[in-house]
Amino acid sequence: MTTPVQHYLDKGLRGLWYPVLASWEVQSAPVGITRLGEQIVVWRNKDGQVQALEDRCPHRGARLSMGWNLGDRIACWYHGVEVAGNGEVKDVPAVDKCPLVGQQCVRSYNVQEAHGAIFLWFGVTADQQPDELSFPDELADTDNFSNFLCTAGWKCNYQYALENVMDPMHGTYLHSSSHSMAEGDRKADMVLQPTKTGFIFEKKGQSGINFDWVELGNSGTCWMRLSIPYKKRFGPGGHFFIVGMVVPEDNDNCRVFFWRIRRVQAGSATCGASCTATAWRNCTGKFSSRTAWCSKASPRTPASMNTCTSTTSVSPACAV
Repeated sequence: MTTPVQHYLDKGLRGLWYPVLASWEVQSAPVGITRLGEQIVVWRNKDGQVQALEDRCPHRGARLSMGWNLGDRIACWYHGVEVAGNGEVKDVPAVDKCPLVGQQCVRSYNVQEAHGAIFLWFGVTADQQPDELSFPDELADTDNFSNFLCTAGWKCNYQYALENVMDPMHGTYLHSSSHSMAEGDRKADMVLQPTKTGFIFEKKGQSGINFDWVELGNSGTCWMRLSIPYKKRFGPGGHFFIVGMVVPEDNDNCRVFFWRIRRVQAGSATCGASCTATAWRNCTGKFSSRTAWCSKASPRTPASMNTCTSTTSVSPACAV
C-alpha cells in the first residue's frame, strides 16, 4: 500500500530547480513537456528568452503547446487566445471586449538557462519564491573545465535513476568490460561523509581506481557528482568528471542530464598543454547539442540504464 509520503516522493521533491530540457531543444516553436506530473509549454520569445507556462488555454483547456509563437506571447490553436509569458491573457481575437483580457489566468514558471540546459522552479506552494541556483565547481568553473551535456529519457521512476548513479559498487560488475572501470575491488565497505551541501558515499580504502565515490548535493537543484579515472594509455589520463541530475516526468518516467567534464586548462597536469576545450569536445564524440540515449533501451530497466549512445556517435564512457 502506497503511503502519502511515498506518493509525494514518487511525484518528485519540490522546492527545487530542475533541468527540464536541453537548450537546443527549444527554438521558436512551442514545446510541450510533462515534468513532476505537470503539463508545461516552453518556448523562446522574440529576444530568445525562454518562457514557461502551464500547458492549458484558459478558454477551453486546449494545449497551448499546439499553438503559435507570436514573439511576446503564445496563441492557442483552438480560438487564437493570446497569453503572455507571465500568464496574462493579452487578446481574445474572436470576441470584442472579452473579460479574460488583462487577467492572469495561466500559471507561469520561473526560468533560468545555464550550462546548456533550461531549469524551471517547482515550489512547494504556488507562491514560494525560488532559491538561488548554483552548481558544483567542475560545472561552474568554465575557465578551467570544459563540459558537454547528454540527456535521455529513462522509463522508470526518478528514484531508480538516483539510486543507480549513487551506487559506486556496480562499477566493477556491470562495467567490468569498460576500459575505465575494469579494475578495483569487487567487495568493499561503504562509508558516508557529510558535506556542506549533502554527503559523499564512497568505498572504504579505495580511491582513484574505479567509480569509487559519488556526491549528492543540493544547491538550489539536486545534483550528483563523481569522477572516473582515465589511464594515460587511453588518452591524456586524469579524472573524467560527471555531474548528473534527474527530473521526474511522471510516476513511471524521468529525464536524466549528464554533464561530462574534463579539466582543459592549457598546461594543466591533467590534460597537458595540447588539450583544449575544442579538442576535448571533438575527440569525445561531438556530444554538444545532441541527445544521448540509453543503448539498452529494450526494455530500459534500472539495471540496464547505463551505456549511452548519441544520435551520431558512441560515448567514451557510460552514463553511470
